[in-house]
Amino acid sequence: DEERSKVVGDDIGSYEYFRNKLAQAFNKLAEILKDDGLLITFYNHTSPDAWISLLYAGWYVSKFRITTTHAITTEDKTRTTAQKTTISLDKSMAIVWRKKAEGQKLVQEARKEAILSVSDWISTMLSKGKIKLSLDTYIEILGKVLSIFTKYEKIVGLKGEGINAVSDLVTNYIFSITTQSIIEGLSKGVGTTISNPYVSYYILVKLLLPTPKKGVRKLDKNSLTFLNVTGNINIKELQDNGIVAVNKDSIALIEPDQSAKGELDVISALEQLPDVRKALQGDYNFSNPVQVFHYLEYIALKNRDKLNEEIEKLRERTRFVDEALAIAKIFSRVLDDNDVEKEPSKRIAGEDKTGILRWAQ
Repeated sequence: DEERSKVVGDDIGSYEYFRNKLAQAFNKLAEILKDDGLLITFYNHTSPDAWISLLYAGWYVSKFRITTTHAITTEDKTRTTAQKTTISLDKSMAIVWRKKAEGQKLVQEARKEAILSVSDWISTMLSKGKIKLSLDTYIEILGKVLSIFTKYEKIVGLKGEGINAVSDLVTNYIFSITTQSIIEGLSKGVGTTISNPYVSYYILVKLLLPTPKKGVRKLDKNSLTFLNVTGNINIKELQDNGIVAVNKDSIALIEPDQSAKGELDVISALEQLPDVRKALQGDYNFSNPVQVFHYLEYIALKNRDKLNEEIEKLRERTRFVDEALAIAKIFSRVLDDNDVEKEPSKRIAGEDKTGILRWAQ
C-alpha cells in the first residue's frame, strides 16, 4: 500500500509498483504461452484499485482476454471471522485468460452487448431453473461481462489512455454493468420490469448474500463498493428512504428479522418495519416500492382474502404498486427458501394462478 512504499522507498508496495511488476509478468507469460494455451490466475482483491491494476497489466498492456471467472471460498467456515453476521467477501477468483484481444469497440456499444448477452443468459438459466444467485454466481456473471469487454484490444470512448482508461472502465462500467445485467436478466426471466434503484439494491442484497439465521443481512463497506449494487444512489439516499440502516462498521438491510419462525412470527416481524407500521396507522405515503412490498407481504399473511382489494386501494394512493409486485414475482422464483419473505412473495405472486398474478403481468 501507499504507506508501506513511503517507508520502504522506491514506491515498493504502491499500486503503481504492483501494476508495473504485474505487467512485466503478464508480458513474459505472453511470450511463453502457446497461442491456444490457457493462463489461469488467482486473485483475492476486492478494491477497485487492485482490479484496475490487474486489467491494466493483463488486458491493456499484455493483450490477454478474460474468458471466464470462478469463485473460490478462501475463509474456513469454522473461523470466527466467517461466522460474523456482517458479510464480507471471502472469495478468491480463478480467472481464465487466453491470447489475444483483437479489434476495437465503442464503449457504449460494448456496454449494450454485455448487458444484452449476460441478461439473456441469466433469463434463460432462470427459465430452466438452473440459476441460484449467490456471491459465487455474481463472480461468474462478472466474468461474462469481463469476457465481452476484454475480447476487444481497444475500447473507444474511455476517459484518457493507459491506466486512466482502465480506471474509467472499472469504476464506471464493469461492476455496474454486472449488477444491471442481473436485474435485467431476472426481470426478463419472470416477465416483469425493474427500474427503481431502491428495488434493485434490495433485490441484489437479498439474493447475493446468504440468509442469516437471525437478524438482517449486513454488508461491510468494502464489499459494498466491490458489488456496486447501489448504482447511481448513495448510502445516505438509501438510508433516508428506509432501505438500509448504517452504523460504523456495516450497512444493514431493512428487512424482516430472519429469526422469525412460523407465520405469526413473520407477521410480527413485518409489523416492526417502519413502513408497515405507518401504513397500519393509515399513512400510505410510501417513498419507494420496497415499502409497498413489505406492506403487501403483511396483508398476504394476515388477510390473504383481502389482498386483491388492498392492491386496488394502493393503486389509488401510490405509483409504486407494479414494482412491488415485480419484487414478489422475482422472490417467489429465486429467493432462498429459508428466507422469511419467500412465502409471502409466493402468495403475492399467485404461483398457483389463484392469487394476484394477473396484476403483475
